Amino acid sequence: CAAGAVMGAVSADPGLEASDKAFIAMSSMGGINRAVFSAQKTLEDNGFEVVAFHTVGTGGQAMEEAIEQGLIDGVLDLVTHELTDHLFGGFCDAGPARLEAAGKKGIPQVVAPGCLDFIVFSPPDKIPESLRNRKVYRHTPEVALVRANKDEMASIGKAMAEKLNRALGPFVIAVPNQGFSPANRRGKPLYDPEADRAFVEALRQSLKPSARIVEVDAHINDELFAKQAVGFLCELMQKRP
Repeated sequence: CAAGAVMGAVSADPGLEASDKAFIAMSSMGGINRAVFSAQKTLEDNGFEVVAFHTVGTGGQAMEEAIEQGLIDGVLDLVTHELTDHLFGGFCDAGPARLEAAGKKGIPQVVAPGCLDFIVFSPPDKIPESLRNRKVYRHTPEVALVRANKDEMASIGKAMAEKLNRALGPFVIAVPNQGFSPANRRGKPLYDPEADRAFVEALRQSLKPSARIVEVDAHINDELFAKQAVGFLCELMQKRP
């Protein structure tokens, strides 16, 4: 359970409660391990305790639950893929409340579009006929990633903005301009910068004017991007009451 994940981190370090470290929830997915590990190390070096959630449906639900229970002080939401699968019937659907708990709690959050550029189908024969002419990447023999098109990416951008516009606390959206997932970079099978741009434009158009969105000239899995995202979160955490 979500509480177990956080309390497990406490029991692993008996001095944790006494040190009164702030807990950061971080979303992750296997394909962007370089960024995730880099972000976790930098956060820990800055004195935070990091609890990672593997966002494949149940992981995102557990993260939202931990935030709702007041166990989390800040969020680094690098992998928001579950939004896409919820909207378009993918395998990693975390339900309608994904990306909402931090906003309701008013805690700082940094959000990135990690892996929201594809829809997951498992097994691959579950890909609907209407999507079989799309770019498809076989992640494993049992998992296929279908590239989200421009219209879908725009819908995802709007959905993300609507959720973040309701946030009671501070947030920054960090967007990597060189691709949102491992198979989405120049020369890779899901590379489609026009579709990614549709996401960014819809996001900008739908966000409230006070929202902060920063485009970073890097790929989602680059350590440079992780460093920037962590920097934004550290800024927000320092400004807490």
